[in-house]
Amino acid sequence: MELVELENTDELYKQALNLRYDLFFRAPGLPREILFDALEDNSFHIAVIDSGALCAYGRLSAEGSRLFKISQMVVQPSMQGVVA
Repeated sequence: MELVELENTDELYKQALNLRYDLFFRAPGLPREILFDALEDNSFHIAVIDSGALCAYGRLSAEGSRLFKISQMVVQPSMQGVVA
């Protein structure tokens, strides 16, 4: 497994968006646009991948010079509870 920073043009970023929507917003029927809040474009997008496949994702947003907020953290359902 490896940790990578994603760009918003990466295929893995698109997969992370889909996973975020499916796990957080689809069930309550919220629109997909909810993914693109004020933090989305100004955050670091970090993924855990294994053999090129997305395992987990988290968004890191600066809130001050040495203060960051972690949000939108998701893990593939098939990987939840798995110890590597």
